[in-house]
Amino acid sequence: MVQYTHYLLFSNTHIIMTTSLKYILVTIIAFIGLFIAPTVFGATVVVDTTNDSDNSGVECSLRDAINAINTGAPVSTCTDTSSDGFGVNDRIHFDIPGAGPHTITALSGLPNLNRSVVVDGTTQAGSICGTYPTFSDRSLGIILRDATFYIASDNVHIKGFSLISDGNNDIFSRITIFGGGDNALLECNNFFLDHQGLNPTTPRAIAISIASPDLIQGLTILSSIFPGNIDQFGMVSLGNIENLLLEHNRFGATAGINPVLVPGTQAHLLVCATTGCAGSFPLVSSGVTIRSNEFYGTDNFGQIVLIEGVGDIIIEGNDFYTSQAPSIAITTGQDILIQNNHFHDIQNLPISINNGLDVRILDNNIENAATGIAVSNNSQEIIIASNTISINGLVGIAVAQGSNDFIVELNTITSYNGGFGSGIRLGDVYAGIVQQNALNGITGGFDVLGIFQSHNVLVQENIITQSQSSTASFMALSRDISFVDNIITDNSLEIAAIAFIGIGPAPSSLQNNNTLSSNIIHSNNAPIFDIVVDPTGNFDFAEFTLIGLNPNDAGDIDEGPNNLQNHPIIRSFTISGNTITITFEADFQAGTYTIEGYTYDLDLSPDFPEARYLLGSDTITHNGNGAQTFTLSFPYTQGNAVTLSVTDSNGSTSEFGILVTLPQPPRRSSGGGSRLTPAQFDNLGITITTTPTTLTTTSHNEQILNLLTTLERDAQGKITQAGFVQFIMMLIEIIR
Repeated sequence: MVQYTHYLLFSNTHIIMTTSLKYILVTIIAFIGLFIAPTVFGATVVVDTTNDSDNSGVECSLRDAINAINTGAPVSTCTDTSSDGFGVNDRIHFDIPGAGPHTITALSGLPNLNRSVVVDGTTQAGSICGTYPTFSDRSLGIILRDATFYIASDNVHIKGFSLISDGNNDIFSRITIFGGGDNALLECNNFFLDHQGLNPTTPRAIAISIASPDLIQGLTILSSIFPGNIDQFGMVSLGNIENLLLEHNRFGATAGINPVLVPGTQAHLLVCATTGCAGSFPLVSSGVTIRSNEFYGTDNFGQIVLIEGVGDIIIEGNDFYTSQAPSIAITTGQDILIQNNHFHDIQNLPISINNGLDVRILDNNIENAATGIAVSNNSQEIIIASNTISINGLVGIAVAQGSNDFIVELNTITSYNGGFGSGIRLGDVYAGIVQQNALNGITGGFDVLGIFQSHNVLVQENIITQSQSSTASFMALSRDISFVDNIITDNSLEIAAIAFIGIGPAPSSLQNNNTLSSNIIHSNNAPIFDIVVDPTGNFDFAEFTLIGLNPNDAGDIDEGPNNLQNHPIIRSFTISGNTITITFEADFQAGTYTIEGYTYDLDLSPDFPEARYLLGSDTITHNGNGAQTFTLSFPYTQGNAVTLSVTDSNGSTSEFGILVTLPQPPRRSSGGGSRLTPAQFDNLGITITTTPTTLTTTSHNEQILNLLTTLERDAQGKITQAGFVQFIMMLIEIIR
């Protein structure tokens, strides 16, 4: 029997051709088809009994059929029913009389599959493979009990069996691949594993395993069901393999280490010890694709565990359900893509990467996890993007332990049922970007976004809102952190919107050059930026309290986090139309500095400066000879209080200076009591200048606000024309 198969593949390409070109193409394809090698099928042997007989001469048992394929000649009544002859792509079919399902109980180990063969249980009448993900129409007609298929040849296909272990004999796994077992296809099988009656310290209830010192190239496991076990290993234990595909399978709960293990040295030596293979051997696991499977809970190590030497990993489109252990755990892997997976109620770590290289974690949905994604131990070239994470424990995304060259962006992280920890936590990392993430409702922890002992990290365009924590963003013993264009609003914070801890005095290389710029920070019940110095060198986070604005020192020569950069002191300002001109005092070391101005609404936050509205930035040059006075102008549109910060040429930003209140424009005498705009106020010919003599003296702004409460008003509470004239006269007196 000869079957020809032709394939014409166009990948992501649109082809437009004329009629004549079509005829030419058809001719070319027909010509090429003459040279395509046909797919040749060999013998077909039909199993007709459930007995485990051995060359009885009266029936064709499964044992006899395997022996016939291996020897290339009839055994007992197992003959070639196809008349195509034994040798290439032989097949074992089933036609057992009577209503199924039919159970074949192996009395001893089955012979190895030593030649290319398709063992197809779906040929039994009444067998239906069923469809993923429900498998509701699955009905397999052949049950194989207490036996193992031993694959020792290339191109073996096993399909349509329920493989059951009930503990009656000492069997390691249901399908075991030995040397030379390349390109195996395991499809539409059910694995029922019962560990009862076996030695609980010896793992034997494994569904599929590789036990070979040789590199296995090509293994596909499709549309199979693994209901679960209580084994110490897992249901699929593989190693020393290239090009593994797991797709459309269902893995049930296990009390063992994992449902799927692509192991490294430790686990692989356990396999060798159990099966008797000699010593250890190199692990070259690569080309691993795990796609569109379902994984249910496990109590120990993880649902997918990929250990040393694993590369070219794709894990996508899978569903992971309730588990006490990590769903995906990868150690020393590279070229890793984890995307479009859904994690439901994973109590430990849905995704854990240890010492990974070229890692991409994209578009995953993690629901109700203690920690969502953790990348650690010198992992490099990391992208964590567009994931949706709800945490009910520690950290949404953690990057730690020397990891570098990373991007964390476009993730949405929320707390579920009162998480306790951070949305994003960086520790001992460098050369990274954290941008455009949304951190919402993180409750109960010390920080929402934490950075510890790290350097060269850009944190930009993130939104932190509606969280209850000590700080929105917390930095400790870090340097060269650029915190720019972030929005921190409507949080309930105990300490500060941004807190920076340093040990002082300490080498500047450990804790300087941290820049805050263009951030919008308001409605957080806490200061914008609080720099805290711990002179003991033994900082206790549990005892951290609000320090408040550090005092300026003459010459700005002290040491500490961000060199304890002096802050600007506003001395006066003028509003003219849509421009605000600010005069301030600066006692800095010689150099060029960037001044940023912000306004905010004092009535919304009367206690602390805020950065609600960015006025803009400009530069000054200081000669280093004590306090100097500078004047800068910025566009002005709104806000009734102003504050300034300064950043030196190395990037170290000061705390925000003491606020100064802006006067409110007078209300109209008619028109609903709305305030005049700055431009209308200027058209009255009034210029407001504040010149507080000390930081504690009542400013002219406060005098003007008090004055407004004494003016003559009509019955509706509006200032009368006479009251307005009174205001102008008294205002002139105050200014004098």
